[in-house]
Amino acid sequence: MTNAAREGRDRSNEAEPSAAGPASHAAALPAMVAAKALVLEGSSVRIRVGAIDATAALDPSVHPSVVATAVARGERVVAQREERGWVVLGVLRTSPTPGIEEADEYVIRAGRVRVRARDEFTVASGAASIAVRAYGMVETVAEQITSRASAVHKIVGRMLHLN
Repeated sequence: MTNAAREGRDRSNEAEPSAAGPASHAAALPAMVAAKALVLEGSSVRIRVGAIDATAALDPSVHPSVVATAVARGERVVAQREERGWVVLGVLRTSPTPGIEEADEYVIRAGRVRVRARDEFTVASGAASIAVRAYGMVETVAEQITSRASAVHKIVGRMLHLN
């Protein structure tokens, strides 16, 4: 067999060019990857897979704010290549998640924060604490408590007990 015949046979296994142009590098990519999230655009996200930029749809189970945080933090997303294109399945956390991992500081930014506890909600730091109990009691414990108001400061109760 000549070299030309051997080369012809070897090339027959290569990907055929599509109607849109030569075979894409994307065809060689694995079905699921960790991709860099570049920009969130509504219900899709621009991702970088190796040297290729692509648009991926968000899976319905992925909240856009999770991906927006990934974009801001430079975190990677888990993307899967499907027949209709890339789909983002989740985000790879690269920093602690409040309530799961311990960290030096957590900052929560939201229009409204709600904490619901069935029996008791407690905030404590060192020897100071505030406990809100389901049966209607709020307990504040500290060596010194300061309460300020720029207008009327009301203390309302059926009975007030001072020392």
